[in-house]
Amino acid sequence: MLMACSENSPPEETPIIEQGPTPTPIVTEQPVPTPMVIEKPKPTFEIVQSAKEDDIVSIILLNLLGAFIQNIEVPEAKYNVQPIDITYTTKEPWTGQVIEASGAILIPTEIDFNPAIISLHHATIDTDQETPSQQVLGINEITLAKYYASLGYIVSFPDYIGYGSSGEINHPYEDLASLGSTSHDMLKATKEYLEVQEIKHSKELFLVGYSEGATATISHAELLQNHDDFELLGSFVGAGAYDKLEFIKILTSKDEDVESIPNYIWGLNTLNQLDKDLNRPWSFYLNEPNDQKLEAFGQINGLIPDDLIERNPQKLFKKSFIEGIKSGEDNEFITALHDNSIESLNLNSPISLFYVPQDEVTFSDILSKKTHQYLVDQQIKSELIEIEGENHTDGAIDFFFRSYQKIEKIMESRSSNQQ
Repeated sequence: MLMACSENSPPEETPIIEQGPTPTPIVTEQPVPTPMVIEKPKPTFEIVQSAKEDDIVSIILLNLLGAFIQNIEVPEAKYNVQPIDITYTTKEPWTGQVIEASGAILIPTEIDFNPAIISLHHATIDTDQETPSQQVLGINEITLAKYYASLGYIVSFPDYIGYGSSGEINHPYEDLASLGSTSHDMLKATKEYLEVQEIKHSKELFLVGYSEGATATISHAELLQNHDDFELLGSFVGAGAYDKLEFIKILTSKDEDVESIPNYIWGLNTLNQLDKDLNRPWSFYLNEPNDQKLEAFGQINGLIPDDLIERNPQKLFKKSFIEGIKSGEDNEFITALHDNSIESLNLNSPISLFYVPQDEVTFSDILSKKTHQYLVDQQIKSELIEIEGENHTDGAIDFFFRSYQKIEKIMESRSSNQQ
């Protein structure tokens, strides 16, 4: 530039470059992402009644009640018990609709460990006052359930369909499938409640049931196998009618008054209405005038009056009905019995069978031995245990405490192995 320019030289003109207006940069606004909100599913349970201070069942009271139980070694209660009444959803078998059912959860208080769960299944009841969610303490199953809790277990105790909050629906008496499914739904609701309330518990699980509760237990056991949320360690059943075909063969061979005929008519009515291949009139099963009396009686949802019909099976049931069972010609009825028996289940977990030799209601001496042999033949771990009692009802208390002893041995063995 110095060589090209001098004082006498006119300066070179800088060319003017015309420029257009500076473009405004285009800014593409990125949408602010909406944070993903994962809604937790609505709980399947609702608390009906949470225990107040006065509702806590004390160790002292349980031990006092235990003193009235004769001839059985009753373990000493260890923990106060908090009872919780809940409702939950399940399906009823009559229409398949989702309904609300109820039950009780019994929780040991002030514990420093993760307790196992016992799913308890009650025996035949006939009124709402006997349900787990409404029953009061006495020499009864709710007291035995609270004993289990006081000994360090959480107890899930369903009312069953037809009682408590589902009391407007007929109870499907001795119906294998629905007894299992409603108990399973109660157990799932119990687990959900424990998690929501942050109550300590383990995956370890036991099933216990007497009489109709035995039917519920074996059905529930099938549903729990291979269930990741629980570890089923054993099922304990007492005096159940596991093999319905064998049961009715024994019943219809008797030629004497049978005290529990009202129970059997209730069960027959349920089977007849729920099985799609049956739905027969009473005149198919019963002699006159028994059939006419039941038709006039109407809807059966419980034990019928003691004096309504004959109690001798030979006078009550039609010979054609009895012969159809004995000969195997009544395929529809025999199939319905099979579908409501243990042989229809795909079981693979241990089952302990307790029986009363003098059992006049479910003939558990015969049925338990036959069922035990069936389980052994199926290579299912099973044991057969005789319990004390002069009759079907008397055997219940011994059953519950003998079951507890078995459960404790399993838990002690697991504890030793872990150490």
